[in-house]
Amino acid sequence: MNPSRFRLSLRHQYKNLFHGIQNVCLTVSLVLGITGIALHSNSQTLRPTPAPSIEVSAVVPNEVLVGVRADQDDAQEAYRLNAAVGVAVGWQPELHTYRIQLQPGMTIRAAIARLRQRGDVVFAEPNHIYHVQSTPNNLSYGNQWGPPKVQANLAWDIWNPSATIVIAIVDTGIDNTHPALTNKIYRDALGIVGYNAFTGLRDNASDDYGHGTHCAGIAAAQINNGIGVAGIAGWTGQAGVSDTTYTKLMPVKVLDGTGSGSDSSVANGIIWAANNGARVISLSLGGTGSSTTLGNAVSYAWTKGCVVVAAAGNSGGSTPSYPGAYPNVISVAATDSNDQLASFSNYGSWVTVAAPGVNIYSTVPTYAAGGNFGLNYNYLSGTSMATPHVAGEAALILAQNPALTNSQVSSLITSNVDPYTPYSGSIAPGAGRINVYRALKAAGGGAAKIPTAPTSLVATPGNTQINLGWSGSAGAVTYNVKRSLVNGGPYLLLASGVTTATYTDIGLTNGTTYYYVVSAVNATGESPNSAQASATPAPQTTVYKIQSGPGVIGTFNPDAYFNGGSLYSVSQAIDTSAANAAPMAVYQTQRFGNFAYNMPALSAGASYTVRLHFAESYFTIAGQRYFNVAIN
Repeated sequence: MNPSRFRLSLRHQYKNLFHGIQNVCLTVSLVLGITGIALHSNSQTLRPTPAPSIEVSAVVPNEVLVGVRADQDDAQEAYRLNAAVGVAVGWQPELHTYRIQLQPGMTIRAAIARLRQRGDVVFAEPNHIYHVQSTPNNLSYGNQWGPPKVQANLAWDIWNPSATIVIAIVDTGIDNTHPALTNKIYRDALGIVGYNAFTGLRDNASDDYGHGTHCAGIAAAQINNGIGVAGIAGWTGQAGVSDTTYTKLMPVKVLDGTGSGSDSSVANGIIWAANNGARVISLSLGGTGSSTTLGNAVSYAWTKGCVVVAAAGNSGGSTPSYPGAYPNVISVAATDSNDQLASFSNYGSWVTVAAPGVNIYSTVPTYAAGGNFGLNYNYLSGTSMATPHVAGEAALILAQNPALTNSQVSSLITSNVDPYTPYSGSIAPGAGRINVYRALKAAGGGAAKIPTAPTSLVATPGNTQINLGWSGSAGAVTYNVKRSLVNGGPYLLLASGVTTATYTDIGLTNGTTYYYVVSAVNATGESPNSAQASATPAPQTTVYKIQSGPGVIGTFNPDAYFNGGSLYSVSQAIDTSAANAAPMAVYQTQRFGNFAYNMPALSAGASYTVRLHFAESYFTIAGQRYFNVAIN
């Protein structure tokens, strides 16, 4: 065997095995008792109080994180690190970072000192622990003051979305069955909705604490579904219409049922979100211990085009909290309904903006054992609650103008704020409390535009019904369907508020021709009508299946000799296209003359495959059958 080829194969096998080890060890870490992530929230009944400070010394026992040079991160690197201080039990390939479980008798301080002497090591650090600071609170009152304070309600009136934007809630997970959230949950083609950093698996990342679900509701709880609360990015721009398309929530579980996680679990969650479609990453967590691993994960997400938003912290001081204080992160302080900086909120020149974070009413899971909320909605306070206000704002901006870079979105958010004078100097110079309306206007160039007219309207007849389909319009929220009995109109409104690019008109008269046009609607107005399409409903004729490609079919028009095929039949192989999945056949009785069937012309190089199956009982001489089939 070629030696270089053998080394390549060995490396691939080793790293595949390593991923399995990583998943197991993350689970074991939970059993060993990782005790916290600073989800910056603080549940209050009437007035917020300063949250407990986070212990800088809180680290995972007997573990260190080691970043190595990219050119040294080969199949043997884990063995080299093992020989130095312990056993590699986790690996983050994007960051070239290993999680090392120390050998007996080796202290974290001694391990870091030894590792920093190595030429292949870029950094060595403790694996910091973060913890939840929220406590349960009974429901007291139900008004949401946050959205109107930041003028999200005005922003909804001009919002003209054109793309789906995914917000990753990197937290304790999300209750994806919550009635206010389930339609907003991001699901891939397999139906899987998120990621669990403790198992390393794509799964539903359900919330067994409650914090992530509360943050998710603030960011994008569904509006106009008749229940619950209004998320900042949950609107459609059309009264009475509910959006399930343009903003989605991605559950990324990096904290367990006690609200606990570490640098490595949070970093893995950020990396996964950035690699799997998130444009906005919301981090309602943090601590005073800076981590190179976590900082590198944030930088990675930034290079992937993500807008990263993080809590400033609840210590009521100016000490930086991470990841909020890292470069390229929008760090968010908390304000109350009087636009005063919350007493528990961190502050300082490293804080980017402020947002509502006191007595915020939002979604919580009914099964949240750790939070023990016991209700679908409740109040919480904290910079954790301020953060998803900003994440929702970023999603609104990107959905309207997806071509913007993350740097441009950050600038739009930080430069379009309400001046924050009560605590001048408490946050970054020139910063203020967010104003979603101003930022969205700046992103979209003013008021939303009337949508373009729908195109490619097609009318397909059926028995007492006509099926309509068309191509969607840019900026459309709903569609109006109009009908006439006269070619060219005038048209009468048949249906409004249609949210899909299809419609079925039922209860029609067979043999009568109907004429249709469709228009698109959003909060700004209604588009011109589409081009006209017409059809004449009729009883269903038997379909003769022609399999020349996906969905190619034709219709056989029976003549006077046709009686249902009691003697002779002609049929073709089943067409399994989605629109015509049921098998059908045409039948022909004994007759003379020509049976003609016209098939559409094919493009150059294409061909039809036709299978004819005959059944007959007429013989001129025993065993002799007469058939004459000609295809032109």
